[in-house]
Amino acid sequence: MLKKGAHPDHVREEDVADRAYRAAGIPVPASKVYETPEGPVKLSQFHKDLTSIGDALDSMKPKEKKALLDQAGQGFALDCILGNWDVAGQDLDNMMVDKSGTVIRIDNGGSLRYRAQGAPKADSAFGPVPSEFAMMRDPAKGASRIFGHLTDKDISEQVARLAPHRAAILKEMPEAIRNRVAQRFDWAVQKYAPTAATSASAQHALQSPAETSPAWWQTLVYFDGRPLTRAGMFDALSAAGVPAPACQQFLFSAALV
Repeated sequence: MLKKGAHPDHVREEDVADRAYRAAGIPVPASKVYETPEGPVKLSQFHKDLTSIGDALDSMKPKEKKALLDQAGQGFALDCILGNWDVAGQDLDNMMVDKSGTVIRIDNGGSLRYRAQGAPKADSAFGPVPSEFAMMRDPAKGASRIFGHLTDKDISEQVARLAPHRAAILKEMPEAIRNRVAQRFDWAVQKYAPTAATSASAQHALQSPAETSPAWWQTLVYFDGRPLTRAGMFDALSAAGVPAPACQQFLFSAALV
């Protein structure tokens, strides 16, 4: 499948969203963006025998329908963090179901700073607090047909499972939006899963600090659910086995000392 999008950065940011979903283990089609003289184009793997989630739900018995909605809902927290307003699609055709019953998010063009048709979102619409957690469950919104059944308890459990993927998700973000996505991610953790093991993703990066850019550390707002301080970062690096001189050098380069 070939997609050019309404704006060059619209295509690029949809690709960023796809990569973020993959980093979290949420099914999306394999794809790649190619830069051409006419602008970027996105090529996605074509899947045969897919059924839109809307048609699948219409043909299911209540027990099957519940199972499918529960599966689709598993990506809700990341949908909200990425601001993927149109994840379900107006006609419930942006999520597809394959022969094995797996839900695949096939069109994530409404993520991050762009609307589904390519128009930029207002700055306030992709702010540090992801209002999508409430908006996309609002019965007045189309997305509630997929996510309206989710409770705060469901979301808390989901955010706790998502938290260890924080570093991998942020790694896929371009510098221009990495801090904003980090803010939205950390808000979700503090709101729904404040005791989540956010250190899992941090520890992965701490063990290989040379592979992690200083800009990344500046997005790491929380460590084990607590505000990150310079002393706390030094302790965390030391606990990960980084020698003290290297800790100081790295923190200095990251503008944290």
